[in-house]
Amino acid sequence: MRDTCSADRCKFFHAHVWPSIRRAFRELVVAASAWRLRRWLEKDLEKELAAHLALPGQDLLLIGRQVKIFRGLVDLLAIDSTGTIYIIEVKLNQARPSSIGQVLSYRRAVKRLNREKIIRIVANGKLEIDLVESFRLHFGYPLPETVNEFQVLVIVAKSIHPQTAYSILELREEAYSVPVTTFRYVREPDAIKLVPCCQDDQDVEKGSHLDTTQPAPLDPANALRNQWRRRRPIDEDIRRFWLTNAQDFGPFVTFGFIFDRYEEWLNAQQANGVRPRNKGLLGEQVRAITEESNEWSRVWVARRADMAPYNTIVAPPSVRSYRALDHSVVAYQRNPISRAQGA
Repeated sequence: MRDTCSADRCKFFHAHVWPSIRRAFRELVVAASAWRLRRWLEKDLEKELAAHLALPGQDLLLIGRQVKIFRGLVDLLAIDSTGTIYIIEVKLNQARPSSIGQVLSYRRAVKRLNREKIIRIVANGKLEIDLVESFRLHFGYPLPETVNEFQVLVIVAKSIHPQTAYSILELREEAYSVPVTTFRYVREPDAIKLVPCCQDDQDVEKGSHLDTTQPAPLDPANALRNQWRRRRPIDEDIRRFWLTNAQDFGPFVTFGFIFDRYEEWLNAQQANGVRPRNKGLLGEQVRAITEESNEWSRVWVARRADMAPYNTIVAPPSVRSYRALDHSVVAYQRNPISRAQGA
């Protein structure tokens, strides 16, 4: 009897527990590898910018790279002809909302440094800059007696998250008056081009903060994550739900409506032993299924008191391909080609 119980436990472990452990371990390895690769590529980008630092409309002297300030490392530190210090944060991909807190903490630490401390820090840094001599050679006159009276925050990224963009605009308001400049970087054959963005509300509405370039044949920073995402199996019950219900949807449908239909479908499938899934997992699975077929596009719309008229009938007046403060409801819009085929 004891041997039978032990064998049953062993079978249960290998059938249910061990696959989960293996999946978790593979996911951890992939995430760690992707993080290391992303950091390496970010440092490579930082090195390129340091070698040819040229912010549009600014004549800057690079004085530090990976400068240790208080508890953090400033990616790039520069100075202009007036002694204003530029704190430059470099992001390989998207500048997430956390980037704002990061650069503000750097600014607070840098503000406490006087002229002598600035000279000492850059002299002891990676670049070993003699600030007095380098300033004279670059600008043609001596280093001002007043240095670091003002600071400018600069974020360079492939794209700017919508929440980051709105936070930047808020910081520029008169109540805060924090000088923040943002650039999207675009790789060109022989250089990196910096495109100003997030200059005002109209600029953000136009989507200047978004990456508009064509995707590269291979993005090494995301390759490992995407490879694992492609291997992640799609729940066959959810696939069956989607295939039997999506054909009844109109050209536009909110995810909330999809989830309601899923719960109705589950109730009808009780006799078949279909395992219910939570809203988060259903969202991931629907996204994966729609990416496979390319029949639907994931979009965001503004939250309204009554979303019912926009479920399966017609899209709201404003639909965006990215999430924003005023567009936070996930929805799916049928692509025009699929619409034509359905007709």
